[in-house]
Amino acid sequence: MKLFSILSAAAVVAFAPVAVTAQTSIPGLFVTGVDGSGNRLSAGAIDPHWSIVGANGQINALVVNNNGGTCRLAGTWLAPSGNACWIWQNADGTPTNTTLRFRTTFDLTGFDFGTALISGSWATDNTGINVYLNGVATGNTIPGASTANFGQTTSFSITSGFQAGVNTLDFDVQDVGVVGGFLVQSISGRATRVSVPEPTSLALVGVGMLVMGAVARRRRV
Repeated sequence: MKLFSILSAAAVVAFAPVAVTAQTSIPGLFVTGVDGSGNRLSAGAIDPHWSIVGANGQINALVVNNNGGTCRLAGTWLAPSGNACWIWQNADGTPTNTTLRFRTTFDLTGFDFGTALISGSWATDNTGINVYLNGVATGNTIPGASTANFGQTTSFSITSGFQAGVNTLDFDVQDVGVVGGFLVQSISGRATRVSVPEPTSLALVGVGMLVMGAVARRRRV
């Protein structure tokens, strides 16, 4: 009876995923205008992490023309720090007077998605309509259409709405005027990793279950 109880407890522990209490960084989150190593892309280059989505499908987002090497199109735009760059549908900031949805994705496989959070800062020329996580508005906006929107960054924070596996993060930007642009100056996320039983542990539990079955049969006899 004692052996049976011990093996039962071992089986429960081995089959239950173990959550690591410390949070770790969510991979796959990149500022706009950088390559896979986080290095700044050249003007006119395709951003590999951000695309534009709409009724006609998905198209590339391009790094805008550099203004004196400052990775911006207009002198009134914020000069990005670090390696971030402004992006838009075309490198010259066209089309104008339009609304574009910029999308990036990240994968929470191996994480407890209920513990995830993402924060950062963004700037728009002109209006930041909203930020959407998996199609749901998060309430992060940059209202109005003034120079303040592209001369400084606005913080955003997302603490709910995450799902297991691949997640989509969308930013809706409306341009009114001569050129359009979108910048994610900073972005980072954290979540708790979860571990699953290793094959060796599963094999040992399998042996234990067989022993449990044998013990149970013997008791019935």
